[in-house]
Amino acid sequence: MGRNSDDTQLAAQLAQQYPLTVSNFLAMPDGAAALQHLYGLNQSWRRFFVQHEPAQVISNTDNPPQADDQFDIIFAGGGLGLLDAALLATRYRRRVLVFDRKDIGSTHREWNISAAELARLVEIGLFSQAELEPIIQRRYQRGVVRFSAANINVAPADLLMEGVLDVALDASALLALCVKKIKSSGTGSVIMPGYAFRHAYVMPARNPQGRVVVEVERLGNGEICYLAAPLLVDDMGATSPLAQALNGGQPFNAVCPTVGTVAAGFVAGSAANELDADSGDILVSIADAEKGRQLIWEGFPGQNDEMTVYVFYYDTLEPPTGISAPQPSAAAQDGVSQQASAMLQVKDYNLLELFEDYFCLLPMYKKPGPDFHHLKPVYGFIPARHRDRISERRGTAATDRIISVGDAAAQQSPLTFCGFGSHVRNLGRIDSLLNLALEHNLLDKRSLAQIGAHQQNLSMMWVFSRFMSPSQAGITSGAANEVNQIMNVFCRVLSDLGPAVSRRFFQDTATLGDFTRITLHTARVYPRIFLLAVRTLGWRRIGLWALDYLGAVKNEAQLRIYRNTAHLVGIKTMRQLEDRLLHIAPRLGLRLRAKRLGWAVQKKRT
Repeated sequence: MGRNSDDTQLAAQLAQQYPLTVSNFLAMPDGAAALQHLYGLNQSWRRFFVQHEPAQVISNTDNPPQADDQFDIIFAGGGLGLLDAALLATRYRRRVLVFDRKDIGSTHREWNISAAELARLVEIGLFSQAELEPIIQRRYQRGVVRFSAANINVAPADLLMEGVLDVALDASALLALCVKKIKSSGTGSVIMPGYAFRHAYVMPARNPQGRVVVEVERLGNGEICYLAAPLLVDDMGATSPLAQALNGGQPFNAVCPTVGTVAAGFVAGSAANELDADSGDILVSIADAEKGRQLIWEGFPGQNDEMTVYVFYYDTLEPPTGISAPQPSAAAQDGVSQQASAMLQVKDYNLLELFEDYFCLLPMYKKPGPDFHHLKPVYGFIPARHRDRISERRGTAATDRIISVGDAAAQQSPLTFCGFGSHVRNLGRIDSLLNLALEHNLLDKRSLAQIGAHQQNLSMMWVFSRFMSPSQAGITSGAANEVNQIMNVFCRVLSDLGPAVSRRFFQDTATLGDFTRITLHTARVYPRIFLLAVRTLGWRRIGLWALDYLGAVKNEAQLRIYRNTAHLVGIKTMRQLEDRLLHIAPRLGLRLRAKRLGWAVQKKRT
């Protein structure tokens, strides 16, 4: 009764400022509870964006608290890491613990993936095809990238692709299947919903008997317990207290605020504003930029006449200029501190406001039919990292005995934000290396940093995402069509270069040669790209991107050396060398294996 009363009061409070959002949420099943969750998430993120003061949640010690139970690996959070936990429990027979403050095995986002990527889950032995079929909601024949051509002065260019995000999944059903696998693995693995992370006590990595002891609190009664394992995996999302502690309060520097719904009853047809069950919208814009944001839509048909629709925009944490500020009273109404209110006058990230825009603009994107209705909301903040200094990419995803995955690692492409596809591609590699690290006690920061999901070929992608967001110079000069103009050029470039390059680009498997061809061909068909690059990026960012390009050149040279050596001595001999090194020089052996498996993921080789 108390929870229902709180939900009702919150809905009444928010309805004054976000009437469309509240009315549409309340019309959905369990909509009041979803609105409460959205509000809590929104508040948490808005506080994060303005404070950046990480809590001291990691203690390095030789004498951690006495543990109540011991595991091989502990997963803090129940997101994408459930795939890893399930594979480690079933294939590698590790005793795994997964805890989360909420129910484990559900999500407030939906996932799409390519059929080829989904097949990896079968190839590595996590699921059978028969187990996956019930969670597949629809397969598409093609994907569409289309940007508004209403106010551009270049030729419109739609991009049609096959094999990209062409399978729609029931994300909660997939995670629930992971939970079932973990529970039935016979390893004594444990699932603990309703427990919140409080602290990690980390023993030195050099100690073969060392461990990390995790302090957790049972929500509801405040019970404290201590759980130990040699390794802790952080899967608590981008604002994870562990991710913040490892990165000085800023575990990422690019973000996509994203909202949408699963809805049914759109008008069916082949027009751009109708639901085509054989086609998914990968990136679509329907208007020029407003409020300093270029809104971009995604739409993926699901089962029956359902469709999952998102709207989002690209942004960074850098303070912009020339954007109108929200009123302090609005920030105060949402419970943000005075300091936060002052910061939010510069830049605001508000999913409630974005939902209001979504419900207002949705009929312009897809026409609702007479029986149209929303089924459930989908939303989140999707983070990514890129190079921010000459020395390194901003952010770290590992320290002694702790490694981050999923949004906590923020290692997905900063353009396509395909965290799910990237995670699945890297799943077999990451978990085989984690198992190896446990076997050889390679749990120090440098060793674990070799295991993360970041792909070298993604390091250059951030520069493309900057062109998806209006430049400050463009905003100041009123060039609202800037993103649509350059993206129509970009679609033409990819179309000219052929379907294979387009597919690799949007699947995050593009090669150095692909990037070079894309860059050079863009310069040929649109020479103004140089001026736009300077205006959008500035010389400092152009220099940083050049360093990422040189890093890709270095990675490609290392790959060629490895291939030539393997050709001379044989791949079997190279793998035997890795095995020997793991015993006489473990860190070097792990580094070589991580490199080889990383190249295999990028090049789709095993």
